[in-house]
Amino acid sequence: MRKKYEHLWAIILAGGDGVRMRDYLKTRRNIDRPKQFANIVGMRSLLRHTIERVKRIVPLQRMRIVVNSQHLKYVHAEIPEPERKSLIVLPCNRETAVSILFPVVQILAQDPSACITVFPSDHFILEEEHFMNFVESAVDYVHRSPETVVLVGIPSTDADTNYGWIEPSTSFLRYQGNRYYSIERFIEKPPIKLANILYTKKFLWNSMVFAAQAETVLHLYRKSLPKVYHQVESMKQLLTSPGGIEKLDGQFTRLPSYGFSKTIIEPNAKRLRVIRAEGVTWSDWGNQSRVTSDLSKMAIGLR
Repeated sequence: MRKKYEHLWAIILAGGDGVRMRDYLKTRRNIDRPKQFANIVGMRSLLRHTIERVKRIVPLQRMRIVVNSQHLKYVHAEIPEPERKSLIVLPCNRETAVSILFPVVQILAQDPSACITVFPSDHFILEEEHFMNFVESAVDYVHRSPETVVLVGIPSTDADTNYGWIEPSTSFLRYQGNRYYSIERFIEKPPIKLANILYTKKFLWNSMVFAAQAETVLHLYRKSLPKVYHQVESMKQLLTSPGGIEKLDGQFTRLPSYGFSKTIIEPNAKRLRVIRAEGVTWSDWGNQSRVTSDLSKMAIGLR
């Protein structure tokens, strides 16, 4: 039986434009929409798979699904009316740093004791129950060490040059039967020669799924992106009032676009831990070659 976490929230990131996959989806699959709204495999979109996966540990009323207004026609097809209270509709895509900070501010206003989990919506995961077990363990670790951010790391299966990699420490702490490592460094999209070395050394892929106390995340923004933090803090009244985000308009478009990993995660590596998620078939479906390779390996075949 799953544990019940009274203060556990989930942020699902679904505001990306999926530019690298648009041509493939349109020409090869006859799908003209961002990848998170596409049924690439099975009867559900990647976003729908993500929502159902997250529901295993977080109730819908404590989810925040971040989208942008340009995609509302796809969003409404995927999110039925009762679930739309969970939506955060941003005026446009401002990348992941803003997409995470907005819901964190909202959540903390409602629940100062909140622990958050963050999930990209464009991942393929075969062993979903097993994967969410690792996320739960990460949440438990955060309750034990509230100053720590815990990333879910995937043991690499090849020398992928499109992924972010994590160099874990040589030693680890065993907690609830899982291995937790300190992080030596992050390597983003390495060239093939380096990727082969990372794979040989059994470095981890960065899934960008993580657990943390919401207040800890906010502290990292104050430290590493103070200008963006203060810009968003000045919008707090609108952010936390019904329909307030729709009134931001020009204020929002003045926010810079930053990636969360580069600006928040990497500079604070010493405060992070990574759990080694063994036995999980995971892929970030960000390009055609990864999608076709995965489907071929699993003998699912192209539709």
